[in-house]
Amino acid sequence: MQRRVVELLAQCAPDAEDITAETSEEVRFFDCGENFQQIGCPNCAAEIDLKWWHARMDDDVEEGSFRLARSVLPCCGTSVTLNDLEYVWPQAFGRFRWAVRNPNRGELTGANKTELELAAGILLTFVRQHL
Repeated sequence: MQRRVVELLAQCAPDAEDITAETSEEVRFFDCGENFQQIGCPNCAAEIDLKWWHARMDDDVEEGSFRLARSVLPCCGTSVTLNDLEYVWPQAFGRFRWAVRNPNRGELTGANKTELELAAGILLTFVRQHL
């Protein structure tokens, strides 16, 4: 599976500097770097206070791995995990990732994303990280 996804990414971004697959025993947070704008509630769309979010991130991590425990949102009382929040730009939690450094192309098409998800066998979150 991992090899097939890397092959597809190489087809989608033939001029990329590097394409890698990484696996971890720990659940990690994959952030969008300087693309970060805000975090929203998936239920009422209220903006989530960053101090509240940082406190939940600190509470949720244990021995380098996120537990993704449920928390009650201060806006409307909805119970969510950190992964359930609406991140602008997308961010994600996971145990593996495929990374394309400097793809030298525009956004992936819907067809590209579908093909990658089929090869991976799961729904993917596409995180565009700007350092």
